[in-house]
Amino acid sequence: MTCGHNTPLTKQPHFTFTTIYIHKFTHLCFMITRGLELRVKEIFKDLQMQKDQCDLMRDKAIQLEMNLKNTKRQQLENSAYQEKLADASQLYERKIADLVQEVEEEQARSTNAEHQLNEMKNVLSNQQKSC
Repeated sequence: MTCGHNTPLTKQPHFTFTTIYIHKFTHLCFMITRGLELRVKEIFKDLQMQKDQCDLMRDKAIQLEMNLKNTKRQQLENSAYQEKLADASQLYERKIADLVQEVEEEQARSTNAEHQLNEMKNVLSNQQKSC
């Protein structure tokens, strides 16, 4: 069987321009949708990583705040201890100065008593010689 152009008639699939266009459009929509889905998954993954980093940074910030509070508290305690130590040091320095002064006064009295004793010995010795 031949058609008017001397070509055998074979059964060919019946595709119209519309069905080809719909097929290509459907395939294009599928490819775009698939690309968007992959991109959305990547964005969600990135967002989750950023959220995890934010959580980690928040935890670090909380830890740093606690460390800062502890450091300030320790500094206040150290200041109080240093003040007490300075007060105690001044007190001991005054006591040491008082004790040094007492020792110097006692040495002066002792030296004076020794001079008086030597004078008495001389007077006694002179009286014994004159008798």
